Amino acid sequence: MMIHVRSNGFPRVLVILGFGVFLPMVLPVAAFSDSPEHNELLAMPGFEEFGMLVDWRNDVDQTSLPPDPLMPPDTPAPRSTPQTDTFVSASGRALMYRYAIPDGVNVSEPQPVLIHFHGNNSGSQEHMLDIWFNSTSSIAEERGLIPVVVASPETRNPPQEEVRQWMSEDRQLVHEFLQNGLTTHLTVDHERIYFDGGSQGACFLHDFMQSHGEHYGGGFYGGCGCYNSPDPTWDPPEAFKERMKVYIHNTTGDFLFEAGNRGYAYYKYTIGLDTRGDLDQDGPHCALNSQQRRVALDWFTGVNEIPEEPFRPHWSRISTQENIVGLAVDGGERVWKLVDQPESEHALLYRQANPGQGWLQAAEVQGQPTGFGGFGQNLFMIMDESLRHTSDGGQTFVTIDPEVRVNSIAVDSEGVIYRRGYNLGLYWSSNLGSSWQSLGGFYWLSMHHDAIMSISDPRIIANNSQSDLFLSNTKRDGLIALQDTPSGRAASASWDGAELWSIPQTGSLQVFRSSDEGQSWQKVTLSDAMAGYSRWWGTRITALGSGKVLVHGGYLSAWLSEDHGESWQRVHGLETGYGGAVSAQGEAILFTDGQAAFRLNLTEFPNRIFRDAF
Repeated sequence: MMIHVRSNGFPRVLVILGFGVFLPMVLPVAAFSDSPEHNELLAMPGFEEFGMLVDWRNDVDQTSLPPDPLMPPDTPAPRSTPQTDTFVSASGRALMYRYAIPDGVNVSEPQPVLIHFHGNNSGSQEHMLDIWFNSTSSIAEERGLIPVVVASPETRNPPQEEVRQWMSEDRQLVHEFLQNGLTTHLTVDHERIYFDGGSQGACFLHDFMQSHGEHYGGGFYGGCGCYNSPDPTWDPPEAFKERMKVYIHNTTGDFLFEAGNRGYAYYKYTIGLDTRGDLDQDGPHCALNSQQRRVALDWFTGVNEIPEEPFRPHWSRISTQENIVGLAVDGGERVWKLVDQPESEHALLYRQANPGQGWLQAAEVQGQPTGFGGFGQNLFMIMDESLRHTSDGGQTFVTIDPEVRVNSIAVDSEGVIYRRGYNLGLYWSSNLGSSWQSLGGFYWLSMHHDAIMSISDPRIIANNSQSDLFLSNTKRDGLIALQDTPSGRAASASWDGAELWSIPQTGSLQVFRSSDEGQSWQKVTLSDAMAGYSRWWGTRITALGSGKVLVHGGYLSAWLSEDHGESWQRVHGLETGYGGAVSAQGEAILFTDGQAAFRLNLTEFPNRIFRDAF
């Protein structure tokens, strides 16, 4: 389930987890003012520099990318005479470029184009063209493509250092150039444009794909780049997916290694483009060579085939709708979602027509929605701080205890519903809200944001105002205080019916496991790739039972262990970790950040339900 709280027009997402649901909340910036991690995030370089390709979702500040010292390998001069020109956009922005048209090319017929975008190289615009044109021309002419190299109009840190920097305004500039500038020299086949970028050039092209890519076909080669601000709601038409391919090249020693993995997963699993890549080549940042570009181009142009990779655990997108309040899964593995309509003060209840297919509107519900969850045919939602229930897919609703103001709910696999009211503490009901029992503790207890309830032992984790954690006892009438881990208090904790898992409030990512209900902890060894992670705000751990555990969220790739943390494998795809839902049979594991919804695709998981709350 998910909670949205609006204040002063500044949305922020937090979460509550319940059977069938995690709950994201939208809170004002001021609500996080006491969080050192959030203040650190707000203070990141470039956070407010909206002219750069930087915003709050970014994991890479492009304004601080180091200059690329790498020069392309020596290549023979082009077989045709290069021409240098400048294109000026409608807004007056100037783009210097170089191109060559081989002898014998009929410029009145549509021609395919290879266009290269440099990284943060030092020098003038003309120097950028001198550096990159010969290698681009050699690769292009081998394949009958028109070579084009463009140079970014701006630099950073002038006049001490002329480091070229692609800016957000250049997206429209490049689009106008391809539509109206290059076409003054030849007829361009916009269905066969092959975009080629390295380092910050790949960062820029990723942004360009989302804003203008649907106008083109061909391919996007991303070498050693970042893939910031992936839009989870971008849903390009099927025609674009059929004509645009993506190839990602990554090196293990690159500081952008994790960014490359996320970019690959975004295009392949979230957007659904035909995507290939070399993701684990040895070498430092931009240790690229022309051979990788040739491999990508031969695949783009159909000269060679690259087989699909074997199945990997991944997230796939099931909804692109924004303002999702929460998710639930009924006993038939059918997914439900509640979507806020903030302009009209009501919400829409949808059900998935069939697994993996479209959505059908089931009901319109009046009021402001702030929570949603369910089990089987019983769906619960918070509307105008009142708890409502439907068991017939939204045809009828019953308001439960209308005098009680509710701010969070969760539903477990036994049909038990939990609620937290304002200044009331935690209560639970096993008869659809006809009567309620206290979970124990004081009114300041709330449902912990990473609590998990297993089907075999549905118990929840609670926290107090000092962030101390408690596990409910088996009778649901008392609480067991959890001890701090050796590295300090938990930032995230999860229970699977047999073991507790925790991520402490440390600068680096650490994971601990407890087999005695949180009275002692053992540190878990992480993979080499995980060991270098910093613990971001929002990083969480979700236990799945039988030794299976998921580390996800917080701008990190998700990682799965199926052997009590002894080994780990990456879970590919876009997933923020904010909130979700799991079916009674464990076959549907879903997450949402309020903007889109994702399904976790794994070979096998036991029956589990989630609950998440702040």
